[in-house]
Amino acid sequence: SDESGVAKFVFSEEIHNFGSVKAGEIVVFSFVFKNEGTKTLTITGVDSGCGCTEVNIPSKSVAPGQEGIIEVMYNSAGEVGNQLKTITIFSNAETPRKEIYIRANVKNEIIELYS
Repeated sequence: SDESGVAKFVFSEEIHNFGSVKAGEIVVFSFVFKNEGTKTLTITGVDSGCGCTEVNIPSKSVAPGQEGIIEVMYNSAGEVGNQLKTITIFSNAETPRKEIYIRANVKNEIIELYS
């Protein structure tokens, strides 16, 4: 296989909004991307920046023209209000650092009662 050229992330959606969730609810979304480059895309790391967000990548290598999935699980326990979480993906792609986002409006009756 010719590994010259570039790997290129192309996401169908870069920001996913879960909408209103109750505090303590766990929601999951799968970001689908395609490697539109000419070289195998290899994901080398991921930073979710928050213990409330878990990232699962079933396949860390995606051949040119193939699709991959980045599954993001968000646990809203202890959160309140509008949340925006950034997931940073590190790879050998043309842009080695790619950010995707999840949003949620967390309804937390206990915290809202006292604010």
